[in-house]
Amino acid sequence: MAVTVENLTKIYGKGDTEVKALDGISEKFEKGEFAAVVGASGSGKTTLLHLLGGLDIPTSGTVKFDETDIYKLSDKGLSEIRRKKIGFVFQFFNLIPELTAKENIILPVLLDNKKPDENYISELSKMLGISDRLTHFPSQMSGGQQQRTAIARALANDPEILLCDEPTGNLDEKSGKAVIELLRETRRKFDKTVVIVTHDLKIADQADRIIKISDGKIA
Repeated sequence: MAVTVENLTKIYGKGDTEVKALDGISEKFEKGEFAAVVGASGSGKTTLLHLLGGLDIPTSGTVKFDETDIYKLSDKGLSEIRRKKIGFVFQFFNLIPELTAKENIILPVLLDNKKPDENYISELSKMLGISDRLTHFPSQMSGGQQQRTAIARALANDPEILLCDEPTGNLDEKSGKAVIELLRETRRKFDKTVVIVTHDLKIADQADRIIKISDGKIA
């Protein structure tokens, strides 16, 4: 799925407290692309990711999934886009500690009132190297294993776009490189559009394309 943003602006606050987090950004992410968004803290890169994923409402501008302007949809329609079209991976793994790895992975599928595709879940687990950890709880796994589980969870509903906010920020360098390679492999194998936000240029260099944001604008 291609994702296009046009003149995207996000303003927080009013008057003296007004902050323009994004300032008229236009960009296109092609289907199957692996793109990295980089910038200093406060540059607007995470705001962009949240708007791409329907997690926040833009002040102005559009976000289109192919030809669908997601912010012209009803709340129900936008919620459906988030559930079915988008997978999210965050810096902090956000796994539910009381659930096993497999239970965490299939949770989005169950919340969508669907039956998990056991063959697909098995294939994901093997590719991500966590087949032997599916019955483990998060506290019994390393940081890298937890992030791989979080990636599997993000892919469980077979979304078309994967949005990752500092996915290696809570990992050591070796585990971080492994996670990025797994994201690249995910893109290749399942033909996903992958957008990551990172402050680490070594990580960004592994993407197809780097987009630099400064003060809410494409630098």
